[in-house]
Amino acid sequence: MKCEACGAEWTVPASVIAPMEKCPFCGESLLPSTRSLKAALAAIAASYGRDALRHEKAALSLLRERAPQLKREALLLRLLYGAGGATLFDAIAAPEDAQAAALNNLASRLAQDYWLTPNGAKRLCDDFWSALTLTSVPEAAALPASVASMLSLPEDREVGAALACGRSSYGRLSVEGWKDLVEISAGEEYTLGLRVDGTVVICGNLSDGRGEVTKWRDIAAVSAGCQHIIGLKRDGTAVACGDGSYGRCDVTGWRDLVAVSAGEYFAAGLRADGTAIASGAYVDNLSDWRDIVAISAGSQHVVGLRRDGRVVTRGANGYGQCEVRQWRDIAQVSAGKTFTLGLRRDGTVVGCGQECAGLGARDWCGMAAVAAGNDYAAGLRRDGEVLACGSISGIVAMAAIRDWRGVFALSAGYNHLVALKREE
Repeated sequence: MKCEACGAEWTVPASVIAPMEKCPFCGESLLPSTRSLKAALAAIAASYGRDALRHEKAALSLLRERAPQLKREALLLRLLYGAGGATLFDAIAAPEDAQAAALNNLASRLAQDYWLTPNGAKRLCDDFWSALTLTSVPEAAALPASVASMLSLPEDREVGAALACGRSSYGRLSVEGWKDLVEISAGEEYTLGLRVDGTVVICGNLSDGRGEVTKWRDIAAVSAGCQHIIGLKRDGTAVACGDGSYGRCDVTGWRDLVAVSAGEYFAAGLRADGTAIASGAYVDNLSDWRDIVAISAGSQHVVGLRRDGRVVTRGANGYGQCEVRQWRDIAQVSAGKTFTLGLRRDGTVVGCGQECAGLGARDWCGMAAVAAGNDYAAGLRRDGEVLACGSISGIVAMAAIRDWRGVFALSAGYNHLVALKREE
């Protein structure tokens, strides 16, 4: 192998499978120059396998490495995933007419939801499709650990300031001045915020050692449970603090994670290969779950979103909170205390269990995100409006929610609602 920058030459051992990305002598990139999105995606697929493009964060991180100048194209790629780009993986083995229909449907969705021109949307879909169908790409390539570690880096996410409303006891709403946040999470009597530098802030009830989160470093994601906290580190491992009853903080040994979620009596984690793991009460074995892309822990049940838009559940079902078998085309899930919410790709909302009255109302359409709380539901519309229904209407000054602007993330706690807004 030869570096064009310094002229050094060397032999790569046969045991080295992954492509070398930097010269070991001068540190310059060995990756081929890519001047278009089509070429960059093809290079990623050829080097890392088709599955590297199945995960939005991994694909965007690799695109930034290979072609940092393609900033506009990176934005377009993000829109493609938001419109359901990963569904094209299901069309690879389909007949040609079904493949064409899948491409046309995705292009139409892009043009409708994101105001792209029809030609621009079609070209974006074609570029992505050409990378997926390269003859040199293996049919099923495992996602390398180096790629999996990129999936949840805080620097890759939108940064904002905190908002909070609801019951104010214990100081759980004391988020004034919280800025540079990439994630916010509401627990029972406290609130967490994840800063872009990988550190964590907390306010509210800090008993049972929950204040230990302020010592955490290199955190990529954080989730507030009832009385315990789960953090995802950048290396794909998990950390926990708080009340460890029921074994809900037993996350030692968890590896290759891309997401975590803390429920009331347990903790759950999602691995890069689409499998899941859990510890604690009510939910302790998710070994049969496959092709999972998102996970959400409720009080006594956990919900997983599959790559095909279907939903799986495990745990208590006394209120029908696990009755999701008929759900299709789901883009996001959120588990509450005794109910479950699903956000369809068309922006409508479906729910099962208690506290779901009102979700079929006309206002609950054009949604961008949903959040299930203790006994209420909250949602974020694509136009930035925040909605809520259930008992929180008697707890929260609804006028305060109506005054929120620039919101891009929500988290529903037991008796309070928190959000991130774009910093001005």
